[in-house]
Amino acid sequence: MRGLNCVSDHFLVRTVIKQKLIRTQNNAVKQKKWNQSNLQNPAKLKQYRSYLYNKLIGKEIQQDMEEEWKNIEETIIESANEIIQTQNISYSNEWWDESCKLIMTQKNEARKKYLQTKTRASREIYEMKRTEANRVCREKMRIWINNKIKQLEETSNKNETNFFKEAQFFNKQQLVLSIFCKDKSGNILSEHGDILQRWKKYFFDLQSVNARFKELIPENTILNNLEEVPPPTYYEVIQVVKKLKTHKAAGSDNIPAELIKQDAIELNQRIH
Repeated sequence: MRGLNCVSDHFLVRTVIKQKLIRTQNNAVKQKKWNQSNLQNPAKLKQYRSYLYNKLIGKEIQQDMEEEWKNIEETIIESANEIIQTQNISYSNEWWDESCKLIMTQKNEARKKYLQTKTRASREIYEMKRTEANRVCREKMRIWINNKIKQLEETSNKNETNFFKEAQFFNKQQLVLSIFCKDKSGNILSEHGDILQRWKKYFFDLQSVNARFKELIPENTILNNLEEVPPPTYYEVIQVVKKLKTHKAAGSDNIPAELIKQDAIELNQRIH
């Protein structure tokens, strides 16, 4: 706003300050979801073992354990990306389609225009788009629920296991369990104060036992076991690999147990 102010050469400046939170960079590794149908397909698994074998043969064995495992990890991920492949992301709202996405985009654009202009016409347009978006989404969800119920009725006559699994969608209320505790005599404690006192007494007794145990051990006593443990044999490594639990989420390396438990001789030898 240019102009003199009280016989001064300063100018009056009007500003609009918008506060915004700083975005922090997330360096977490994005987890991959492997294609479960390919992991259960014998032909794909055979192709994966062959591809993995050829890749491992082409890489030299490293003397450093960390470098060797890094090569194995990269080879497994590369083979899985080529043969097993990743699974497409399935949205939780199965009724959401392109028409819902389009109407929501129009509603959001109308809202932005209303926030910028703040006129009666822009407000009416925004309210109209919002009402239409809610109507379309409710209609899509109603049709999807009706189809889901019909599908459950057909499934109930064929497979009871799948029926109860699908029926859990309509019963999403979390079961709140009561907190109970037992005293030293085995009696049930249900009052909140009694439970806190019981835990307090339990940890106090536990610390007392640890203190008495330290008093019985001389200060110069070495508790380390000096007996050397021999390295695991190839047979022991095979048994450990076979005992890995399947159908579990992968760790930070994106390698589930299914990609290791494939009876790949070369892979087992490199792990050993």
